[in-house]
Amino acid sequence: MGKSSPSPFPVVPTDDATTILSLLAEAMPDGQTFSAGHTTMQAGESVADTLDRADTLLYTAKRRGRDRIITDHHTR
Repeated sequence: MGKSSPSPFPVVPTDDATTILSLLAEAMPDGQTFSAGHTTMQAGESVADTLDRADTLLYTAKRRGRDRIITDHHTR
């Protein structure tokens, strides 16, 4: 599940989500940035908890200088 302010992206496989987020970042017009947080829902976790984690990752990306994608596993 990914979060890009203000709305969450739909649930998609992790490899597809990473590709989609990268394509969105590349499509931004000059002068605009794209930041996103991507995470995977854990067993027994609520949707709200997953969205909270994606939101935290999004704001981490913004704090680190914007124009980046942060996942539970790596940073672009």
